Amino acid sequence: MTQKSEIEQQLCLESELARRLLEADENTRAKLYGPAYDQIYEISLRGRGPKAEDQQFGSGPYMFPILTRLSRPGDQVLEVGCGCGYLSLELARSGRQVTGVDVSSVAIEQAQRHAERFPSAGAPDFVCVSGLELPFPFNSFDLVFSVEVLEHLHEADVPRYLAGAFRVLRPGGRFWVKTPNRLLDISAEERFGVDDRSHHHGDNPNVHLKEWTYAELMPLLEQAGFRDLSSFWQRPSINFFPRLPARVKLNAERALRWLPFTRVRRLLMYQARVGDISIVGRKPT
Repeated sequence: MTQKSEIEQQLCLESELARRLLEADENTRAKLYGPAYDQIYEISLRGRGPKAEDQQFGSGPYMFPILTRLSRPGDQVLEVGCGCGYLSLELARSGRQVTGVDVSSVAIEQAQRHAERFPSAGAPDFVCVSGLELPFPFNSFDLVFSVEVLEHLHEADVPRYLAGAFRVLRPGGRFWVKTPNRLLDISAEERFGVDDRSHHHGDNPNVHLKEWTYAELMPLLEQAGFRDLSSFWQRPSINFFPRLPARVKLNAERALRWLPFTRVRRLLMYQARVGDISIVGRKPT
């Protein structure tokens, strides 16, 4: 099978699974998430190497400075939707006590294999569990984070997802969420590098169930109980970057959303650092 046909097969699979999840009721979705993302990881891992850094799936080294800014050595940290464990492993190497959870048993098996080769004590603990059903007590973690996960959830499940993160955070703890901005308007074809527009489902522009904007997500975070919403003004090539009130990016998004979609609007969104949504919320003390 050629690389292109494998990519097209993955696109077809993700689009069909997204359609099924979008159409399912709450109880059915709860049963579908695990098997659906097992299938996606099985096909996605075929072209990847055996190391954790070969299996990043949306995460990357440029996220590590954010995580070390938001936590200290010895902190209890939870990654919700850890995939094959790349970020959790890197954070554990810096002295954090890390737990990673994912709904996919395929991804967790890979993460556990990587943890077995951890060079010293303090390897992350990886658990196969849905982010909608976190099994941890109240006030368990100093930092909870979720990278490239929200877009894979049904819109109706997101408030519950955020409430779970809030519940397991300790007072004063922080939650960091990162997800694509819908206004960037990246299609499935662009994302997968193929030219085939037969995979759209309804008005959803790609295989994601729901992409968000700052204007949509910030109120949900506040409804979940988070306060002092902020966002890092980060360029991947620069390790020092400020954390500003999230409303600064909200205002930039509002100014840009009325431009007709062009490459210029997309470029301006990247320059304003609103191409992705990146928000930090604090649990009040």
